[in-house]
Amino acid sequence: MSPEKTPTRIRTTLAQKLRFLRFTRGWSQEVLAEHAGLHRTYVSQIERGQVSAAPAHPCARGISSSVNVTSA
Repeated sequence: MSPEKTPTRIRTTLAQKLRFLRFTRGWSQEVLAEHAGLHRTYVSQIERGQVSAAPAHPCARGISSSVNVTSA
């Protein structure tokens, strides 16, 4: 696996992009979590890069649908 695609780097990139999309909508983590059908603490963990939201995982689909982007 190339250095730019390590699991840690992927989680960090996802965290930054999710936080940006959430901020551009003026949403709190709680609002995003509600739209995505997740718990607020899980959204927080994703944004801190502590957990991954793999594209095939149901939480990734909920998040991507909430912020109007497609999961890969």
